[in-house]
Amino acid sequence: MSLGIMALAGPAAAEDAPKTIALVGAEVLGPDFATWAHDRTVIVTGNRITAIGPAAETPIPDGAQIVDMRGRWIIPGLWDAHIHSRYKGIDHLRLLISHGITATRDLGGPWEHLPEQLAWRREIAAGTRVGPRWWTAGTVLNNPGARWSHITVVHDPDEARAAVDRLKREGADFVKVYSDLTPENYRAILAEAKAQGLPVDGHDPDAIPPLEASRAGQRVIEHAREVALALIEGEIPKLAGGYTDWTALENRLSAEKADEMAATFRENGTWLDPTLNLRRHFIGLAEKSDFVLDNPALRFIPRPYLDAWKMGERPTTPEIIAQWQANLRLESEAVRMLAQRGVPILAGTDTVKPFYVPGDGLHEELFALVDAGLSQGEAIRAATINPARMTGMKDLGLVQPGFLADLLVLDADPLADIGATRQIAMVIANGRAFDRAALDAMQADIAANAAAWDGVPTGR
Repeated sequence: MSLGIMALAGPAAAEDAPKTIALVGAEVLGPDFATWAHDRTVIVTGNRITAIGPAAETPIPDGAQIVDMRGRWIIPGLWDAHIHSRYKGIDHLRLLISHGITATRDLGGPWEHLPEQLAWRREIAAGTRVGPRWWTAGTVLNNPGARWSHITVVHDPDEARAAVDRLKREGADFVKVYSDLTPENYRAILAEAKAQGLPVDGHDPDAIPPLEASRAGQRVIEHAREVALALIEGEIPKLAGGYTDWTALENRLSAEKADEMAATFRENGTWLDPTLNLRRHFIGLAEKSDFVLDNPALRFIPRPYLDAWKMGERPTTPEIIAQWQANLRLESEAVRMLAQRGVPILAGTDTVKPFYVPGDGLHEELFALVDAGLSQGEAIRAATINPARMTGMKDLGLVQPGFLADLLVLDADPLADIGATRQIAMVIANGRAFDRAALDAMQADIAANAAAWDGVPTGR
């Protein structure tokens, strides 16, 4: 039986959606992220999971819409813990939902994009817009040096504190720090954010070692580059131009340093969002791999962006690609070592980047985490319960009674093959259900709008 709900934006869609849905006969992912509860019925009432039990024994409320889930697997809705939605003309919100992503963190754009994001969040919560749960940094705080146009530059501690105050005043959920911050400005940001009750996430600044960032109270370290370098035993050789010689660093990650970093991160509640697939993606782009340049998901990206990305391609060499490949291997090994020692990992993509599509990229990140040595269950945990706990959402990220109804229904077992997260039969976002037909129609509409969009690309 097909649910057949097309929960498009608009008040009528929210009002017309059934009050109760009974998903009958499913395999349900356990809280250990390693086993399945077999032949279960999941009852969703409003935006909550209200009951789960054996299909033969679980009563179905009168008037519930019954959906046959035999031969299907239910996991929590996924997160992309690191996106950028400042790119006009790209339908970030529906792309995420249509790929099974029901919650996300935006890691920064221009100031004027913050009120737009907050409006999206209100509309999503009200049921008048389709989209995931939304957390936002608003902008990015950095010293002079970054090439991004949306960066908010702070020149001294006073400006750093004033920027944090503005973020609090205008409604950001956390503060994002960036690579070029001086120790003085970084410490000012951390102190003011603590006074304002805002967490601090972002890059590990070049002048601040990861252990120091953890001890200073930075909640999330984005990307694995600096973490991997901090685990290297001995000196770090440089190439011409000051670039790290990654090929000379292989087999030099220190277990003792990993022990110390993991203990420090655990003690201070520091999370790692490694964005591993980002490096893999750019290697594929440099090699002109089909999985990047012929990705069917590129139909969701307007032509002006694709043209701009092609014009912006930089020539590369086999030597540069070899450096990037070594970089990826070392970052992957560092993530594996830290995960094995109890550092909580988040799954994020850093989309949008050239030829890197919102929603689609998260499934590649899950593959990259498994390729690095995490189990399929650990990768799913990184995209569900871990970001929920990081943001303080105690009732999100598990398929359990009383939890919010963010669910992903799959046609294959993701504990056997992480690629099964792409085989989506249904998405339930805050209780709003989208079956496969509805998701196909949504994606067709996104692709049609992308094909018609002829604006000027933004976001750089």
